[in-house]
Amino acid sequence: MTPDVLEDFEARLDPATPDPDRFRVVAYGEISAVIQIVGHDEVVLKRMSGFATDEEVTQYVRVVDDYVAALGGRGITVAPTQVMPITTERNGRVAYLVQPSLPAERLGHALLRTGNEADVHALLEAVYETLAGFYAANAEGSLVLAIDAQLSNWAWDGAALTYFDVGTPFIRRDGVEQMDFAIVTRAMPQPLRWLTERFIAPGVIERYYGLDNAITDILANFVKEGRAELIEGAAEFTNRWTARAGVDLPAFQSRAIHRYYAVDEKIWEFAWLARRLARFVNTRLLGRPYNYLLPGKVKRR
Repeated sequence: MTPDVLEDFEARLDPATPDPDRFRVVAYGEISAVIQIVGHDEVVLKRMSGFATDEEVTQYVRVVDDYVAALGGRGITVAPTQVMPITTERNGRVAYLVQPSLPAERLGHALLRTGNEADVHALLEAVYETLAGFYAANAEGSLVLAIDAQLSNWAWDGAALTYFDVGTPFIRRDGVEQMDFAIVTRAMPQPLRWLTERFIAPGVIERYYGLDNAITDILANFVKEGRAELIEGAAEFTNRWTARAGVDLPAFQSRAIHRYYAVDEKIWEFAWLARRLARFVNTRLLGRPYNYLLPGKVKRR
């Protein structure tokens, strides 16, 4: 993917009412959509906007690059990622994360949706083994990392894992969050942005920094992927794995996992509605552009 292709795409993109003939949505995330430009199926793109200054763009590129390098240093294989800043007269400053397209059948959520229980448990074990050392290293030194470890963020070939969700890097140095999450919350109306930044976002971000919450989130997303019936067996498998691996974590219970997902569902539904409201107010009432490519309605059950 070359900068001129992205510049041409971005120069003609209206994020509020995008032309579906120019790209296709590969997957909807909670923050943005993963897309492919027509004729460029060899790569997938995640578009990040919300940058107020050139310095914010530069900082974002640096943090993503640092995060990818740090993940590699912790033993996590990350899909090759290039962050390409683009500035156009129409949409201002954005950054595209460009990654090679991975086989759809190797994506974790594809296996979760269609695999049998033994296949899912094998994938869980591979992810858990990776996460155990990853989080244990947080006790050493000033670099603290976290990861959104749900199965939809991994590709697996039966032997090796590849992680690819690096657009919102969770990285702290000397206790200071390196990612400026205002890039994300600017998509909301100001009153709801204030509410989110003050009361919601800190708790959401913090939960990624613990192995217990990371595992709970993995299991809770079985509901979103339509395999809630596997949660009880997966929780029992997880408890056996923690005992075998010598990982000191509280026992995982199906009822608690469902409660966790119920809260998580409400948080992300609120965020989705807030951004939709901001788009309506800006484009329909104020006649202003809205520079976020929002995911469509996310199926959560």
